[in-house]
Amino acid sequence: MKKCLDRRSELLEFCAAKLRISSSEARRNVLTRFGCSFIFNLMKAAFPGSFDPPTLGHIDIIQRSAAIFDEITVVIAENHLKKYLFSVDERLELVSALVKPWKNVSAAVCTGLVVDFLKAKAIPLLIRGVRGGDFSYELELSMLNRALGEGVETVFLATSPEYLGVRSSAIKELASFGADVSAMVPPAVSEALLAKFAKNEAPPPNNGKK
Repeated sequence: MKKCLDRRSELLEFCAAKLRISSSEARRNVLTRFGCSFIFNLMKAAFPGSFDPPTLGHIDIIQRSAAIFDEITVVIAENHLKKYLFSVDERLELVSALVKPWKNVSAAVCTGLVVDFLKAKAIPLLIRGVRGGDFSYELELSMLNRALGEGVETVFLATSPEYLGVRSSAIKELASFGADVSAMVPPAVSEALLAKFAKNEAPPPNNGKK
């Protein structure tokens, strides 16, 4: 993959030098002219989830994805049928701060269908982190998204072994009893959890995914 990306960058720089235009413009115009616009488009991807709260497992997927794709949008889902510990604004603030180390990663909120968000942003790829027991569910979800999103494809990244047991629902439950969850979430999230439960303003943890 790295060799492929290096060769692609060399091609874009060569085109830009020959045509005396920016690499970004060369990428869009020259490659589209030769029917290779997919090289640019396929390097944009979205990583959706509730992120209630964001975990070290989420950060691992983001870090690995940022090394593969040109642009990553972390999509924070807001579903009116679900109860959240953190408000959508709090989750956006947390995730935005956590992704700052990667210049090609940003965060955004989605209040509707994720596939509609992807189409509106011209993002053709959806990233999902999967554990062994999650695969059947994720496969069915990917097929549904592809049907609804008119060709939206899903890229599966296997969960790193050290994060197999890290789940947002379990973290919320543990934190509600005062347990130390600092080994499963970034420091800022650990502090936010402590503050949330210390104020006794948190709703009872639910068992929703991620």
